[in-house]
Amino acid sequence: MVSRLRTVAWGGVLALALVVVSCGGPSQAQTRDRRAAFVRDADEVCDAAFAKLAGGSQPRSYEALRDRMNRDAAALTSSGKDLHHLRDKLGDSASPQISAFDDRLDAVPTATARISQDAELHDAGATRHSARRLREAYDALYRAAGKATLRRCGRGGNRAADLALFTVYRDEYVTVHADAILRLERRQGGVQNFDAFHRYLRSGLRVFANYRRRLARLAPPKVLRHSHRLLLRRSTRALRTGHRLLALLDRGQIAAINGGGRALLLALIHQANRSDAAEASIRRILGFPRGHRSSPPPQGTDAA
Repeated sequence: MVSRLRTVAWGGVLALALVVVSCGGPSQAQTRDRRAAFVRDADEVCDAAFAKLAGGSQPRSYEALRDRMNRDAAALTSSGKDLHHLRDKLGDSASPQISAFDDRLDAVPTATARISQDAELHDAGATRHSARRLREAYDALYRAAGKATLRRCGRGGNRAADLALFTVYRDEYVTVHADAILRLERRQGGVQNFDAFHRYLRSGLRVFANYRRRLARLAPPKVLRHSHRLLLRRSTRALRTGHRLLALLDRGQIAAINGGGRALLLALIHQANRSDAAEASIRRILGFPRGHRSSPPPQGTDAA
Protein backbone atom coordinates (compact mmCIF):
# COMPACT_ATOMS: atom_id res chain seq x y z
CA MET A 1 0.00 0.00 0.00
CA VAL A 2 2.75 2.41 0.96
CA SER A 3 4.68 1.62 -2.19
CA ARG A 4 1.55 2.20 -4.27
CA LEU A 5 0.92 5.56 -2.63
CA ARG A 6 4.55 6.48 -3.21
CA THR A 7 4.19 5.60 -6.90
CA VAL A 8 1.02 7.65 -7.20
CA ALA A 9 2.70 10.60 -5.45
CA TRP A 10 5.76 10.51 -7.73
CA GLY A 11 3.50 10.21 -10.74
CA GLY A 12 1.70 13.37 -9.66
CA VAL A 13 4.95 15.23 -9.16
CA LEU A 14 6.20 14.21 -12.60
CA ALA A 15 2.94 15.19 -14.21
CA LEU A 16 3.08 18.59 -12.51
CA ALA A 17 6.66 19.04 -13.64
CA LEU A 18 5.71 18.27 -17.21
CA VAL A 19 2.89 20.78 -17.04
CA VAL A 20 5.24 23.44 -15.67
CA VAL A 21 7.80 22.76 -18.40
CA SER A 22 5.21 22.78 -21.14
CA CYS A 23 3.64 26.01 -19.86
CA GLY A 24 6.97 27.76 -19.11
CA GLY A 25 9.67 29.14 -21.47
CA PRO A 26 10.09 28.35 -25.15
CA SER A 27 11.05 24.91 -26.32
CA GLN A 28 14.58 24.17 -27.50
CA ALA A 29 13.43 24.41 -31.08
CA GLN A 30 11.84 27.80 -30.46
CA THR A 31 14.95 29.06 -28.69
CA ARG A 32 17.09 27.85 -31.55
CA ASP A 33 14.87 29.61 -34.08
CA ARG A 34 14.87 32.86 -32.12
CA ARG A 35 18.63 32.88 -31.83
CA ALA A 36 18.99 32.16 -35.54
CA ALA A 37 16.69 35.09 -36.29
CA PHE A 38 18.77 37.30 -34.00
CA VAL A 39 21.96 36.32 -35.81
CA ARG A 40 20.40 37.01 -39.19
CA ASP A 41 18.95 40.39 -38.18
CA ALA A 42 22.06 41.47 -36.24
CA ASP A 43 24.32 40.67 -39.18
CA GLU A 44 22.09 42.80 -41.41
CA VAL A 45 22.37 45.72 -39.00
CA CYS A 46 26.15 45.32 -38.86
CA ASP A 47 26.39 45.13 -42.65
CA ALA A 48 24.47 48.37 -43.01
CA ALA A 49 26.62 50.08 -40.36
CA PHE A 50 29.83 48.85 -41.97
CA ALA A 51 28.75 50.21 -45.36
CA LYS A 52 27.94 53.58 -43.80
CA LEU A 53 31.26 53.79 -41.94
CA ALA A 54 33.28 52.77 -45.00
CA GLY A 55 32.08 55.80 -46.95
CA GLY A 56 33.91 59.10 -47.03
CA SER A 57 37.47 60.17 -47.65
CA GLN A 58 40.50 59.91 -45.39
CA PRO A 59 40.67 62.86 -42.94
CA ARG A 60 43.81 64.96 -43.49
CA SER A 61 43.42 67.44 -40.66
CA TYR A 62 42.34 67.37 -37.04
CA GLU A 63 39.19 69.29 -37.97
CA ALA A 64 38.28 66.72 -40.63
CA LEU A 65 39.05 63.89 -38.19
CA ARG A 66 36.82 65.47 -35.54
CA ASP A 67 33.92 65.71 -37.99
CA ARG A 68 34.47 62.17 -39.28
CA MET A 69 34.58 60.66 -35.80
CA ASN A 70 31.44 62.57 -34.81
CA ARG A 71 29.67 61.13 -37.84
CA ASP A 72 30.92 57.61 -37.13
CA ALA A 73 30.05 57.79 -33.43
CA ALA A 74 26.47 58.78 -34.31
CA ALA A 75 26.16 55.90 -36.81
CA LEU A 76 27.63 53.42 -34.32
CA THR A 77 25.33 54.60 -31.55
CA SER A 78 22.31 54.19 -33.84
CA SER A 79 23.28 50.68 -34.94
CA GLY A 80 24.08 49.82 -31.32
CA LYS A 81 20.55 50.77 -30.28
CA ASP A 82 19.16 48.52 -33.01
CA LEU A 83 21.31 45.63 -31.81
CA HIS A 84 20.33 46.23 -28.18
CA HIS A 85 16.67 46.13 -29.26
CA LEU A 86 17.21 42.79 -31.01
CA ARG A 87 18.85 41.44 -27.87
CA ASP A 88 15.94 42.65 -25.71
CA LYS A 89 13.45 40.92 -28.01
CA LEU A 90 15.22 37.62 -27.35
CA GLY A 91 14.57 37.85 -23.63
CA ASP A 92 15.48 34.65 -21.84
CA SER A 93 16.28 32.99 -25.17
CA ALA A 94 19.54 34.94 -25.40
CA SER A 95 22.62 32.80 -24.95
CA PRO A 96 25.47 33.94 -22.65
CA GLN A 97 27.52 34.56 -25.81
CA ILE A 98 24.85 36.87 -27.26
CA SER A 99 24.65 38.74 -23.97
CA ALA A 100 28.44 39.11 -23.89
CA PHE A 101 28.35 40.53 -27.42
CA ASP A 102 25.63 42.96 -26.35
CA ASP A 103 27.76 44.09 -23.41
CA ARG A 104 30.64 44.99 -25.76
CA LEU A 105 28.63 47.19 -28.12
CA ASP A 106 28.79 50.56 -26.37
CA ALA A 107 32.59 50.61 -26.00
CA VAL A 108 33.06 51.19 -29.74
CA PRO A 109 31.02 54.42 -30.15
CA THR A 110 32.42 55.66 -26.84
CA ALA A 111 36.01 55.24 -28.06
CA THR A 112 35.08 56.80 -31.41
CA ALA A 113 33.60 59.87 -29.72
CA ARG A 114 36.73 60.17 -27.58
CA ILE A 115 38.89 60.48 -30.69
CA SER A 116 36.67 63.33 -31.84
CA GLN A 117 37.24 65.11 -28.52
CA ASP A 118 41.00 64.59 -28.76
CA ALA A 119 41.03 65.87 -32.34
CA GLU A 120 39.14 68.96 -31.22
CA LEU A 121 42.10 69.74 -28.95
CA HIS A 122 44.72 68.83 -31.61
CA ASP A 123 46.19 66.48 -29.00
CA ALA A 124 48.40 64.05 -30.91
CA GLY A 125 49.29 61.86 -27.93
CA ALA A 126 45.71 61.54 -26.72
CA THR A 127 44.43 60.88 -30.24
CA ARG A 128 47.00 58.13 -30.74
CA HIS A 129 46.07 56.58 -27.37
CA SER A 130 42.35 56.74 -28.17
CA ALA A 131 43.01 55.11 -31.55
CA ARG A 132 44.56 52.15 -29.72
CA ARG A 133 41.56 52.01 -27.40
CA LEU A 134 39.23 52.00 -30.40
CA ARG A 135 41.16 49.15 -32.02
CA GLU A 136 40.96 47.17 -28.77
CA ALA A 137 37.21 47.82 -28.45
CA TYR A 138 36.63 46.62 -32.00
CA ASP A 139 38.80 43.54 -31.43
CA ALA A 140 36.88 42.61 -28.29
CA LEU A 141 33.56 43.12 -30.10
CA TYR A 142 34.71 41.03 -33.05
CA ARG A 143 35.78 38.16 -30.79
CA ALA A 144 32.49 38.32 -28.89
CA ALA A 145 30.55 38.37 -32.16
CA GLY A 146 32.36 35.25 -33.34
CA LYS A 147 31.47 33.39 -30.16
CA ALA A 148 27.84 34.41 -30.69
CA THR A 149 28.06 32.98 -34.26
CA LEU A 150 27.73 36.48 -35.77
CA ARG A 151 29.80 36.82 -38.92
CA ARG A 152 29.32 40.45 -39.93
CA CYS A 153 29.74 42.35 -36.67
CA GLY A 154 32.84 43.91 -35.18
CA ARG A 155 34.58 44.49 -38.51
CA GLY A 156 36.49 47.61 -39.48
CA GLY A 157 38.41 48.24 -36.27
CA ASN A 158 41.86 48.47 -37.87
CA ARG A 159 40.64 50.87 -40.52
CA ALA A 160 38.81 53.04 -37.98
CA ALA A 161 41.92 53.32 -35.79
CA ASP A 162 44.10 54.07 -38.82
CA LEU A 163 41.89 57.03 -39.74
CA ALA A 164 43.08 58.71 -36.56
CA LEU A 165 46.69 57.52 -36.81
CA PHE A 166 46.90 58.73 -40.41
CA THR A 167 45.82 62.23 -39.41
CA VAL A 168 48.25 62.39 -36.49
CA TYR A 169 51.12 61.02 -38.58
CA ARG A 170 50.43 63.49 -41.39
CA ASP A 171 50.39 66.44 -39.02
CA GLU A 172 53.56 65.37 -37.21
CA TYR A 173 55.36 64.49 -40.44
CA VAL A 174 54.64 67.98 -41.81
CA THR A 175 55.99 69.54 -38.61
CA VAL A 176 59.18 67.44 -38.53
CA HIS A 177 59.79 67.91 -42.24
CA ALA A 178 59.24 71.68 -42.18
CA ASP A 179 61.51 72.10 -39.18
CA ALA A 180 64.32 70.12 -40.86
CA ILE A 181 64.01 72.16 -44.05
CA LEU A 182 64.12 75.41 -42.10
CA ARG A 183 67.21 74.36 -40.16
CA LEU A 184 69.01 73.23 -43.30
CA GLU A 185 68.21 76.45 -45.10
CA ARG A 186 69.59 78.46 -42.19
CA ARG A 187 72.87 76.57 -42.46
CA GLN A 188 73.00 76.64 -46.23
CA GLY A 189 75.48 78.97 -47.87
CA GLY A 190 78.32 78.95 -50.32
CA VAL A 191 80.05 75.57 -50.23
CA GLN A 192 82.49 76.09 -53.09
CA ASN A 193 85.55 75.44 -50.94
CA PHE A 194 86.67 72.70 -48.61
CA ASP A 195 86.19 74.53 -45.31
CA ALA A 196 82.68 75.73 -46.19
CA PHE A 197 81.63 72.24 -47.25
CA HIS A 198 83.17 70.80 -44.09
CA ARG A 199 81.07 73.13 -41.93
CA TYR A 200 77.94 72.54 -44.00
CA LEU A 201 78.27 68.76 -43.77
CA ARG A 202 78.80 68.85 -40.00
CA SER A 203 75.74 71.01 -39.33
CA GLY A 204 73.68 69.24 -41.99
CA LEU A 205 74.31 65.85 -40.45
CA ARG A 206 73.17 67.16 -37.07
CA VAL A 207 69.91 68.34 -38.62
CA PHE A 208 69.48 65.08 -40.54
CA ALA A 209 70.14 62.99 -37.42
CA ASN A 210 67.53 64.97 -35.49
CA TYR A 211 65.10 64.59 -38.38
CA ARG A 212 65.56 60.82 -38.45
CA ARG A 213 65.29 60.57 -34.65
CA ARG A 214 61.97 62.45 -34.65
CA LEU A 215 60.65 60.33 -37.52
CA ALA A 216 61.47 57.16 -35.59
CA ARG A 217 59.14 58.28 -32.79
CA LEU A 218 56.14 58.55 -35.11
CA ALA A 219 53.58 55.75 -35.09
CA PRO A 220 52.57 55.26 -38.73
CA PRO A 221 49.24 53.69 -39.71
CA LYS A 222 49.30 50.41 -41.59
CA VAL A 223 49.21 52.09 -45.01
CA LEU A 224 52.48 53.91 -44.24
CA ARG A 225 54.45 51.32 -42.29
CA HIS A 226 56.43 49.93 -45.20
CA SER A 227 57.44 53.33 -46.59
CA HIS A 228 58.21 54.60 -43.09
CA ARG A 229 60.51 51.66 -42.32
CA LEU A 230 62.16 52.09 -45.70
CA LEU A 231 62.85 55.77 -45.03
CA LEU A 232 64.33 55.05 -41.61
CA ARG A 233 66.58 52.31 -43.03
CA ARG A 234 67.82 54.41 -45.92
CA SER A 235 68.31 57.53 -43.84
CA THR A 236 70.33 55.49 -41.33
CA ARG A 237 72.67 54.35 -44.10
CA ALA A 238 72.99 57.90 -45.37
CA LEU A 239 73.88 59.11 -41.88
CA ARG A 240 76.52 56.43 -41.44
CA THR A 241 78.11 57.33 -44.77
CA GLY A 242 77.90 61.01 -43.91
CA HIS A 243 79.70 60.51 -40.62
CA ARG A 244 82.40 58.46 -42.34
CA LEU A 245 82.89 61.32 -44.78
CA LEU A 246 82.91 63.87 -41.96
CA ALA A 247 85.58 61.90 -40.09
CA LEU A 248 87.67 61.96 -43.27
CA LEU A 249 87.16 65.70 -43.76
CA ASP A 250 88.22 66.27 -40.14
CA ARG A 251 91.69 65.03 -41.13
CA GLY A 252 92.06 67.74 -43.77
CA GLN A 253 91.62 68.25 -47.49
CA ILE A 254 94.62 66.17 -48.62
CA ALA A 255 93.57 63.26 -46.42
CA ALA A 256 90.04 63.52 -47.78
CA ILE A 257 91.25 63.39 -51.39
CA ASN A 258 93.66 60.52 -50.78
CA GLY A 259 91.27 58.64 -48.48
CA GLY A 260 88.42 58.30 -50.94
CA GLY A 261 86.43 61.41 -50.01
CA ARG A 262 84.93 61.74 -53.47
CA ALA A 263 83.67 58.14 -53.43
CA LEU A 264 82.12 58.67 -50.02
CA LEU A 265 80.50 61.89 -51.18
CA LEU A 266 79.01 60.17 -54.21
CA ALA A 267 77.76 57.35 -51.98
CA LEU A 268 76.18 59.91 -49.65
CA ILE A 269 74.42 61.61 -52.56
CA HIS A 270 73.17 58.23 -53.82
CA GLN A 271 71.82 57.25 -50.39
CA ALA A 272 70.27 60.68 -49.88
CA ASN A 273 68.46 60.26 -53.20
CA ARG A 274 67.23 56.82 -52.13
CA SER A 275 65.99 58.36 -48.88
CA ASP A 276 64.21 61.02 -50.89
CA ALA A 277 62.52 58.30 -52.97
CA ALA A 278 61.16 56.78 -49.76
CA GLU A 279 60.00 60.23 -48.67
CA ALA A 280 58.28 60.66 -52.04
CA SER A 281 56.28 57.49 -51.38
CA ILE A 282 55.22 58.82 -48.00
CA ARG A 283 54.29 62.21 -49.46
CA ARG A 284 52.22 60.52 -52.17
CA ILE A 285 50.25 58.50 -49.61
CA LEU A 286 49.78 61.56 -47.42
CA GLY A 287 48.46 63.51 -50.39
CA PHE A 288 51.23 66.09 -50.75
CA PRO A 289 51.88 67.64 -54.19
CA ARG A 290 54.45 65.95 -56.41
CA GLY A 291 57.89 67.46 -56.82
CA HIS A 292 58.17 68.72 -53.24
CA ARG A 293 61.60 67.80 -51.86
CA SER A 294 62.10 67.02 -48.21
CA SER A 295 65.65 68.34 -48.06
CA PRO A 296 68.07 70.15 -50.33
CA PRO A 297 70.64 67.86 -51.97
CA PRO A 298 74.30 68.01 -50.89
CA GLN A 299 76.01 70.85 -52.70
CA GLY A 300 79.52 71.55 -53.84
CA THR A 301 80.43 68.09 -55.10
CA ASP A 302 83.84 69.44 -56.11
CA ALA A 303 84.71 70.41 -52.53
CA ALA A 304 86.44 67.11 -51.78
